[in-house]
Amino acid sequence: NEFKADEDKVKALVEDMAQGYQDPQEFIDYYMNNEEQRSQLEGVVLEDQVVEHLLAAATITDVAVDYKTAVEPEGKDVSGDDQEASEEA
Repeated sequence: NEFKADEDKVKALVEDMAQGYQDPQEFIDYYMNNEEQRSQLEGVVLEDQVVEHLLAAATITDVAVDYKTAVEPEGKDVSGDDQEASEEA
């Protein structure tokens, strides 16, 4: 998949950001016409699009575990000994 920042989302982002400024149109013009600033906005939008894509494709499986199992570090058994240490002996 090739990802490219959605132009409408870039415009929406800069318009949203501009609302807090005295002259929103000046802010919009600056960001949309400044290659470096626009590139930063495109990066933010692209990141959001990638996250949306990943979440849409993700499969979530709920697994019921007790508290102790959930907080145990991986590689440790319930007795507190490292499994790796037991295997080495």
